[in-house]
Amino acid sequence: MKITIIQKYEREKRLLPSKGASSRIDNRKYFSENDILKLKKISKTRLYNRGSR
Repeated sequence: MKITIIQKYEREKRLLPSKGASSRIDNRKYFSENDILKLKKISKTRLYNRGSR
């Protein structure tokens, strides 16, 4: 599934605030390996914060 750069970053903006674990798995469909590595730090923080909400 090919998507344009603009679509990719629009999607990234929407995904970042979502729940860590589910969004990270979801991201694999849309992002390259490098993008996932960049997002991982944020995703981990979201994952750990999930329980306290």
